[in-house]
Amino acid sequence: MDRRALATDVDRELDDALSTLWLVRGNDQLSARLFDQVTDLLLERILLGLRTDLVAGTITASDFANQLAKLADQCRHVGLLSAEA
Repeated sequence: MDRRALATDVDRELDDALSTLWLVRGNDQLSARLFDQVTDLLLERILLGLRTDLVAGTITASDFANQLAKLADQCRHVGLLSAEA
């Protein structure tokens, strides 16, 4: 599957998840699961965007690595990644 189609699929999934948020209000278990799904989709979209920029030559391999490291640090800071990852 090409990156553009994959990005479109992730965007659609994200739209669906965000549209569903109001339906799960008041249900802590479903809200938590949906929040996790939205978080995963947002991170996947960020990574797809970075990889697309790298392949297109918009960013260098060094910039790509630096942005990945920065993203990983941010994820660790908010508890999305363990300290060892």
